[in-house]
Amino acid sequence: MSGGHYVHWGDIREGHKIMWWGSKKNNAARAVWAGVLAPTGDCISSFKSRYGVVLEALARAKGQWVINHSISHPDLRPLCCAQSGKQLGGTGVHTNFGRPPYGAIDGSVSCGYNSRGMAIWTWSRDTKDWETKSKSITVSRASAAVCGDTVLMHMQGQGFAPDSLRQIKANLGKRGIGLCRAYRGSDGTGAVLRTPVRLPGSLPC
Repeated sequence: MSGGHYVHWGDIREGHKIMWWGSKKNNAARAVWAGVLAPTGDCISSFKSRYGVVLEALARAKGQWVINHSISHPDLRPLCCAQSGKQLGGTGVHTNFGRPPYGAIDGSVSCGYNSRGMAIWTWSRDTKDWETKSKSITVSRASAAVCGDTVLMHMQGQGFAPDSLRQIKANLGKRGIGLCRAYRGSDGTGAVLRTPVRLPGSLPC
């Protein structure tokens, strides 16, 4: 993926109450830019059971991109090709891009993705928000991104508070870098549209 600045939402495994799209308070700060949601199959199942919402459908309806992140988030490297491929099906997101758990890739992992017709998409900049648990550090690391970066942040981290997102956007703007907008079709104009299940080779910003 190239030509844009995207944020990966990561490691959504335990059915956290994700109100990124549902909260009226937060929508104004967040709905104008696009992210790449990578939920596990377990998260999708848990979210639907607890809230009656199909998470990936909700995300797509809000102009966000959704990719595979396995069923239960194991390190795929100890698995054989067939076992890796099995982890990429089932209740997981069925699409043409995926992010291996932990960003861990070797030959068998690549084989598993190939068997499912998926390309691997990882991050180019990791905020390590799960480790620091610091809003200021997360904002600083995300704000250091350059054009074309894919930045990894986690939904339960500090980077998704509305004031954090405003700061990140403002800091990037000072260097002439913009965040990709929520999907508005191939021409990038008009109202926010539902994203397709299969991602294009280069996402429109």
